[in-house]
Parts: sequence; C-alpha cells; structure tokens
Amino acid sequence: MTIGRKMRNYSIAFRIAVIMAIMILSGIVISGAQIWGLKRAIYAEREQKLHDMVGSVQKLIKLYDDEIKAGTLSSAQAQEAAKKAIRALRWGNGEYYGVYQFDGVTLVHAVAKNEGVNRMEVQDPNGMRIVAGLIAAAQNGGGLVRYMVPRGTSDPNQVPMSKLSYAAAYEPWKWVIQAGVYIDDIDDTLWRQFVWIGGSELAVLLIAGLLAMRVARSISRPVADLVAAMKGMADGDMTVEVPWRNRRDEVGVLANGMAEMEGHLHDLATQVRGNAGAVHGSALRIAESVEGQAVGSSQMSASVAEITATMEEFSASTALISEHSRSVVDIANVTYDNSWKGRQALELLTAKMGNIQDENQGSLTEIIRLGDASKEISKVMKIITTIADQTKLIAFNAALEAASAGETGRRFGVVAAEIRRLADSVTESTAEIEGKVGQIQDAISRLVITSERGAGSIGDATAAATNTATLLDEMVDAAKQTTTAAQQISLSTMQQKTAASQVLTALREIVDASSHGAASMGQLSDISRNMAGLSSDLDTLVDRFRLRPSSVAAS
Repeated sequence: MTIGRKMRNYSIAFRIAVIMAIMILSGIVISGAQIWGLKRAIYAEREQKLHDMVGSVQKLIKLYDDEIKAGTLSSAQAQEAAKKAIRALRWGNGEYYGVYQFDGVTLVHAVAKNEGVNRMEVQDPNGMRIVAGLIAAAQNGGGLVRYMVPRGTSDPNQVPMSKLSYAAAYEPWKWVIQAGVYIDDIDDTLWRQFVWIGGSELAVLLIAGLLAMRVARSISRPVADLVAAMKGMADGDMTVEVPWRNRRDEVGVLANGMAEMEGHLHDLATQVRGNAGAVHGSALRIAESVEGQAVGSSQMSASVAEITATMEEFSASTALISEHSRSVVDIANVTYDNSWKGRQALELLTAKMGNIQDENQGSLTEIIRLGDASKEISKVMKIITTIADQTKLIAFNAALEAASAGETGRRFGVVAAEIRRLADSVTESTAEIEGKVGQIQDAISRLVITSERGAGSIGDATAAATNTATLLDEMVDAAKQTTTAAQQISLSTMQQKTAASQVLTALREIVDASSHGAASMGQLSDISRNMAGLSSDLDTLVDRFRLRPSSVAAS
C-alpha cells in the first residue's frame, strides 16, 4: 500500500519504466536460478558417476580378496594383480583411478614415479593436502574432495584446474580408492547457458520496453491535454473544448465523460446563479424571524429560572423536615426497643425472684431438718454420757476387785484405770459436743427466723416487680404507637420530598430546554446570518463562471 501511494506521485512513463526495470531484474533472477539449478544437476550427475566408478573398483578388489580366501592366490599375489588391473583401467576423457594406503603411500597412480611414495603432505596451490583429504573422506565412510591440479600428468607447468574426486575405503586391505573428474568444463557450460538465456531475455525485454514507451506516450500525451482542459474547467471556463473525444479507448471514454461533466456543470452554474439571489433574500428574512424568537425564548428561560429557584428553596425545606422526621422515627424506635428490653429484663428479674423464693423455701426446709437432726444428736450424746458413766462405775468396781486380788490383779487394775480414764475423756468430749450442738441449734433458730423474714421480703419484691412489668407493658404499647405515628409522618415527608424533587427536576429540565432553545435560537440566528453571507459569497463565486452567451442572457 505504501509503495502504491508513492507511485501515484510519478508519471505514467516513469511507472512503466519501473515495471520494465522490475521485469529485467526478475529475468536476471530467474536466469540465475535456472543456471544454479543446472549447476546442481550437473554436479549431482558427476558425483553419482564417481560414486559408481569407485564402487565398481571396490567390487573388483573384492574378487581378488575372494581368491585369497579360496586359497587360489596368496595375499601378495592377489594385491599385485588387483593393482595391475586398476592401473590399466581408464574412463571418460582418459581419467584414471588412484589407490593409497591408509598411511599415505601411493599404490596406483597415472604417474609411475609416484607409486610407492608417501604423498600424505602433497598440497594444491591453495594449501589443500590432497592425499590426506582423500584418506580422511574414505575413512569417514566415503566422500567428495575438491582440489586444484594441472590437467594431464606430463607437464608440471600447466595451469591447475579444479577437480572433484570421490574416495572410499576397502577396509580388509586398508586401501583407499579414488576416482576424479575435472569440473572446469562445467563452469564454461554454465556461462554459455547464462549468456544465451540472459541475451534472449534481454532482447525480449528491450523490445517490450520500446513497446511500453510508445504505449506510455500514447497515454501520457492525451492525459496531459485532458488535464489542461480540466484545469480550465476548474478555473470556471465552461467554454473549453474537450480534446480526444473521437478515440475509442479509455482515453476517449474519459474525454467524453469530461465533456458530459462540463455540460452538467454549465447547467448547474446557470441554475445556481438564478437561485443564489432568492436564497440570500430568504436567509435575511429567516434571520430577522429567528432573532425575535430568540428574545422571547430568553425571557421565558428567565421566568422558569425564578420558579426553579423558589422550588429549590421549598425542596431544601422539605429535605430538612424529612431529616428531622427520620430522627424522630429513630428516637421512637430506640425508645420502643429500650422499653421492650426493660420489660424483658423485668420478666427475667421476676423469674429470678421466684427462683430465689423457691430456693429460700427449700433452704428453710433443710434448716428445719438440720435442727431436727441436731436434736437427735443431743439424744445420742445423752446416751453416750450415760454409757460413759456406767463404764466409769464398772472400771471402779474392776479396780476394787483387782486390788483385792493382790499381785495377780495388778495388771487388771491398770486396765481398769485406763478404761476409767477413757470414760472420763469420752464424758469430756461428749460435754464439748453437746455445747457445740447447742450452738448449732441456736444458729439454726436464728437462720430460720432470718429465712422467714427474707421470704417475706422476696414476696414483696416479686409483687413490686409484677406491678413494674404492668407499667412497662403500658409504656411499650405507647412507644409502639409513637413509633407507628413517627413512621407515618416520615413516610409522608419523604413522599413530599420525592414530589418536590420530581417537580424541581422537571423545572430544571424546562430551564435546560429553554436555555438550549435560546442557545439554539442564537445558533440558528448565527446560521441564518452565515447563510445570508454564504449566499452572497455563492453569488460572487457563480459570477466567476464563463458561460455561453445564450445561458447568460437567459439568467
């Protein structure tokens, strides 16, 4: 796309010249590609031929190797016979085979003096080690080697030529077989082909270029004439004679189209000249009418703006009332919630008081039972005291009996004394227990009296809590009614606020519409004035056109 846009700035002749240059370059590239493909094909054919020739020699050597295995010939006899047979082989344009050992010693060569010589370090003029390269290629499974050597073998002063050889190894004998071919004739053949193809294409392109230049001139000259006529029409000259209308090609079609366009433009200019004055007068009248409507629209916009300001104040007052009513609703809701929570707390307190009363009654019952149990303990202690007194009496009698028994009853007297002492201890302990039990009974009596008084107080507190709950119920109902009334008031004020907002929005839209209308009227007034000016300018522009005399008289 960028190249196409740039080419639009140049002449047709230049564009055709560019196309011809591209065609010439394309021809050169195509010819080069053809020559390159031909070169690759020739090289591939030569490489395959060398590969086949070396393969046939490998097969020949294998036949002699088989004679050794069969015992017909010794190893030395078989190798000598193989070298003799290879030395006698010739192919192509007198080409020969070469055989080398892996260490570089030449076994078979076209030059007899080279046989038996280690030629590992022989190099071509470019420093390529020929024999070393052949051996390396053969040991890698066979390959091609390119180097420079003189053509023929008798004259060492000949110019070195490029030669391509294929080398492969016969591993059982450690031999390298080489077959080569000179490839300088390939370059000559390719050059002749390039000259022939390039010359043919160049001749064709030159002929095409000459024809293209004639075509370019046959197009550019009429186009230049048509451009000159078009410039005259652009300057307002509707009397220009369009050339080349008698041609039958695209140039003739273009010329006839220009002539037809000139006729249409002539008629259009005539009509525009007649209508320009009428349009100018109508534009002036429209401007006067629009200016009057613009004044009325501005007055109406000012009136609506005053009403809008009043409604904005009313809307602000309504919003303030709505905010206060929402605050009242919030306070009523909080009062209702607090009353309800107080009633629930009082119910919980009443229930707790009932539980305390029940627990106090149970404690009183247990205390009474404990008093009864302490009385039973007193009875038991009396029995223990009686038993202790009887035990002391028995111990006294036992001591008397022991004393009358003399030495024999002494030990029994000791026992009787211990029993009496134990009975005294029991009597003392019993007296202490009876004192403690008496203290417990006194405490139980006081606790019973206190519990009975607490039960009375709990009953009074429960009655007071019940009365308070009744009052709280009445307060909850009143708070609920207050909340409902406050919500109704808030809803009414919110509806009033919404209605005021809607009215205010409508008034603002009216203000905007009136403002836009006034602005539109102003713009329309400006446009009508501009139209009057444009119609005057149009009349001036139409006067630039040169029309035929009959059309001027008619207008």
